[in-house]
Amino acid sequence: MVLSTVKGTAWDAGKATLEPATVAQKFWDLYRNRTEVFAQVG
Repeated sequence: MVLSTVKGTAWDAGKATLEPATVAQKFWDLYRNRTEVFAQVG
């Protein structure tokens, strides 16, 4: 879940504070470091 507005997106009205590269890096880290291959939601 991204809790800030990402710069350069359709929702950026000039006040976004989050860099797209920061989001991408975090998702990549989560993907690479996961230890489980199954998740149940709901």
